[in-house]
Amino acid sequence: MIQRIQSLYLFVAGLLLTLALFMPWISFFGQEGELYQLKAFTLEQVLGKGAQAFSFWALGALLIIAASLALISLFLFKNRNLQSRFCVFNAILLIGFYLVFLIFFLYTRNSLDATPGLNFGLALPLIALILNFMALRAINKDEALVQSYHRLR
Repeated sequence: MIQRIQSLYLFVAGLLLTLALFMPWISFFGQEGELYQLKAFTLEQVLGKGAQAFSFWALGALLIIAASLALISLFLFKNRNLQSRFCVFNAILLIGFYLVFLIFFLYTRNSLDATPGLNFGLALPLIALILNFMALRAINKDEALVQSYHRLR
């Protein structure tokens, strides 16, 4: 299972998506010294008067589904067609994650009237998306190799 390179890509992508659930993605610096951090399920005030937390579930749910798909497709190594479909769906899901994140980012920036600062946690789904495309390419390459052997028989 792990001897194929796409299995390694999918495992690391699932690991990065799981890690992104627990890291802050973006920090907002308010006019009066407040510091807000946007994470998977909350926007919480870290510094400033009165600790506040605003919860939402959309971004966290998308990351949980994407991490689950990456790890499930890892175990579909015997069915390469289904594994490639899972990879394509996971890529679409991660692109949708960034679109939803952009909507949340613009709404939060306007409502808080704060200056944003990016954190490393926001790059992890992008790295997972790149690894997902690399796994898809390797899966398709394996399928083409198997089909060429079938033509030789």
